[in-house]
Amino acid sequence: MVIPRPGKKHINLFYYQSTTRIWRRLLPFNLVLWIVWWFAPDLPSFQPPKDEIILYAAIISTTIMILFFLMSNKSYVRANRGHVIIGVPFYRVKIPYSYIKSLRITDLKHALNGVKLKKGDIKFILRYAADTPVSALILKELPKPEGIMHIFFPRYMFLAANRGFFFLLEDLMGFNTEFESRLNSARTIEDVTN
Repeated sequence: MVIPRPGKKHINLFYYQSTTRIWRRLLPFNLVLWIVWWFAPDLPSFQPPKDEIILYAAIISTTIMILFFLMSNKSYVRANRGHVIIGVPFYRVKIPYSYIKSLRITDLKHALNGVKLKKGDIKFILRYAADTPVSALILKELPKPEGIMHIFFPRYMFLAANRGFFFLLEDLMGFNTEFESRLNSARTIEDVTN
């Protein structure tokens, strides 16, 4: 029996760009904190308790920046033999093909139609043109409880009424081709076994 290889990991560019934006904004802040801490003993207003506070703030902020830097490439979508995996740091969701209604390439304007976003999410999404192509994974039902998924997935990854997800991928056509191939083989195997 031949075991099929797992599909290619397709990086979710929305997640990548949002985490990259965070660690790039923390970089100058960290540099200022480290410079202030380094020169704190020479400054009369910074006595020993204050320079320790700056040191702790610099360590915590640098740790958060490094964490976001390492997380930036960890969000992906992968089509496997019996399921699609959507992964973000610290959480992965396996969606069986029986839960999937369809996968379409659509534009960002139609994918966001009816989605309620916060002000920061809207500001982030407005950087993209309305006709930016995205891959929309439309589901019959969510594989995990909605509340848990909203903790780990950004709000801008959900389609309206939580009926699926959408992704900005580098290779939309490659993912769609791989998905269709895996979906057809899974349904063929299911038909043969039934």
